[in-house]
Amino acid sequence: MVLLLPFLGVFIYVIARGHGMSEREAERAERQQKQLQAYLRETVSTGDEASRHADSPAKLAELNSHGDITEEEFRKAKAKVLA
Repeated sequence: MVLLLPFLGVFIYVIARGHGMSEREAERAERQQKQLQAYLRETVSTGDEASRHADSPAKLAELNSHGDITEEEFRKAKAKVLA
């Protein structure tokens, strides 16, 4: 019974709050995508060539390490910045 009770509590919580969890996850993903797009627009449109190319990969690496962008998004953005 002691082992079953925690699983039962989690199951009830997921049933009661599951819909809100998926909405929050979708909002978080949308917010991250908007941040990435804003960052890419900023790096492409501002700054001189030397400082932009030297600074952009570091900013992208920071976004990636904080979990704001995925590894795939990091690779695509890095390739775009370095091109």
